[in-house]
Amino acid sequence: MLSLTKWLPEGVRRRPGLVRNVGTLSRIALSVAAVLTVLSVPYRLTQQALTPAKPSYSFRKVSLSGYANSAVYTTNLKGNAIGTAWNKPDDGFHPFLWRGGQAVELETPAGAQDTIALAINDNDEIAGAALMADESVVGVVWRGQKVFSTITIEGHDVFPHGINNAGQVVGTHSEPG
Repeated sequence: MLSLTKWLPEGVRRRPGLVRNVGTLSRIALSVAAVLTVLSVPYRLTQQALTPAKPSYSFRKVSLSGYANSAVYTTNLKGNAIGTAWNKPDDGFHPFLWRGGQAVELETPAGAQDTIALAINDNDEIAGAALMADESVVGVVWRGQKVFSTITIEGHDVFPHGINNAGQVVGTHSEPG
């Protein structure tokens, strides 16, 4: 058994009660050290398992059939992406979802001139914005390819920037114009 008493000052070693307590403390310290050692093994393994591999990157052309231009804004953990396609800016913007190697156009809200998709969560719920015929901007939430909801604030333009996995949308609003 490891003893800490040899490192104690001479006066303390001569007091049996203290030495006995130091011996107990040394056993407790060894027990704690053993527990910490056992606990640290999974931690180290976990750390090694979480060490990412060297990153690699690739680029892919993503486009929506029938449109000359496209822009992808973000992806989710499934690798699905959202973006907007257009021919000429005056022709209007059209949101799309890129999933499984194909781009599918998202439904445009009734009365919208331009629509863009800006954010996607891991459930493939999408948030974006639509410029309406009256020049107001409303937030849009899509589920699948269909408009699920529009977000309006009386007298304000609404610009969603994100949607979490619970379907909660965040963004900004401003006075029109």
